[in-house]
Amino acid sequence: MEIQEIWEGKIQPIINGSANPNLTPELFADLDFDTKRSVVWNIIVSMGFAHCYPEVDNRVFEPHPDKDRWGITSITPENADSLFVEVKEAYRAHHARLINKTSELHYGLGQKIYEAQKELGFGGWVELSKHRLKGYIGACGSWNDFKAANVSAAIGRMHELAPRADYGKNNINTGGILHKLKTVHGCEYIVMEFEFISRSTLKRIKEFFKTHWEPKGRSIQADSIRFEETDHENGYFGIELIWWWD
Repeated sequence: MEIQEIWEGKIQPIINGSANPNLTPELFADLDFDTKRSVVWNIIVSMGFAHCYPEVDNRVFEPHPDKDRWGITSITPENADSLFVEVKEAYRAHHARLINKTSELHYGLGQKIYEAQKELGFGGWVELSKHRLKGYIGACGSWNDFKAANVSAAIGRMHELAPRADYGKNNINTGGILHKLKTVHGCEYIVMEFEFISRSTLKRIKEFFKTHWEPKGRSIQADSIRFEETDHENGYFGIELIWWWD
């Protein structure tokens, strides 16, 4: 019997070689011991590899300092449930630390990108990650109604609230970032771009625009708040959410 048939309608404990992030302690408790051991060991092993930590820059990666404290033989039927909670929390906390280190690195890189553009006299569009963009905005500074600190904070909030990929609970790509962030050297435009998305995702993004992007744009005094939609045909679309200051 195929794995997908066994787990049809249920949560799959391991997907594409990684422990399913949607696996809760309650769901874990219902698994057989061999599967429990595989899941816990998978999380332990993942603590030693940079690619197992989404949105973490390899340059700041360091393995979890206690990853060797756990061994596969230490996983028993008696402790598997509690060990799952323990190692999952250790992974989560370490991931948060690495995200913070990544944000500091990228903020500084964003500042350097702005200064390099200024030196070169290049004023075109640039696509930047969230923290690079925040650093870039910080280097750009405030002018008229554009308040760098407020815009930077708004970017961070919109990044967290923006619709993410949703391919179901048994797809490792669920929760992935769908958008790109862009600006120009004077920071007159801040754009969140979604490309080649489905009609259903387009609907989610328009609701996000109405609920979050538009009111936040007003609160940070953007002179224009709008979106531009493109039909790529064959059921795919693109949309740009735009803040603009004069």
